[in-house]
Amino acid sequence: MKYIIRFILGFLFLIILLLVYVSVLWLLEFQESHFSNGYLNLTKYVEPLVLLGGVAIIYRFQKIKNPLRPVHLKIFLEGVFLTMFVEILIELTAYQFETSTKFFSLNKNYDLTLIPLYFTGIFIAALLEELFFRHYFFETIGRAIKKNEILTIIISSIFFTLMHFQYYDNYSILFSTLIFGVLYAYLLVKYKTIWLPLGVHFGHNLFDYLFGSDIINLTSNDSFLYGNFRPVFTSIEILLIIFLLQYQKNMGIRIKEA
Repeated sequence: MKYIIRFILGFLFLIILLLVYVSVLWLLEFQESHFSNGYLNLTKYVEPLVLLGGVAIIYRFQKIKNPLRPVHLKIFLEGVFLTMFVEILIELTAYQFETSTKFFSLNKNYDLTLIPLYFTGIFIAALLEELFFRHYFFETIGRAIKKNEILTIIISSIFFTLMHFQYYDNYSILFSTLIFGVLYAYLLVKYKTIWLPLGVHFGHNLFDYLFGSDIINLTSNDSFLYGNFRPVFTSIEILLIIFLLQYQKNMGIRIKEA
């Protein structure tokens, strides 16, 4: 029961933090004429940092061990590159069945100076979600239900999907998000480190940024990869990721399981 209380207190604190942040942003937007556009654009990148600070305070307040120690940079990078490899493989395979001739088109109007900011934002966003919707859930709700890993994976994945409420009118995206949530939670349970699901999560978001409509398009935006079949390809993707991770382990490339 105490873990449920800890979770509720932490969740309420995060909501308060969000409300304060949104209020500050609203005031800034209200006074838009008094600031340069560059300043207002900068506030958009402050959000992840504010939320990260809030999550750090929640961990400190509830005396939860920092899951980022020790740092497993190699495991993180393996997750990133393996995920991007799988996604590129799926895109190339899907292109063989496309009727469109559009392939690998570069957005020449994109401001490349924004890349470092987006990289930072994508990483912090993935880090926040892994801290809160994976590790934090297992440290609170997971213990409250007597470490029932399957049930905790399901609950955390549902909450993770609900957070992406902006896609409420696109069930294929929501279902794919749920599948990814299950994958990230499974990797945390199996490998006992947050660095692997963080790497896979970051790799997935990074691929969408680099090869989506922002910088490069591998296939056309109306590809059947992004339609009603998205959950099917998402399922294929996570199965490939799990298989390749296991293959790496069998080949002697160490991903330590505790």
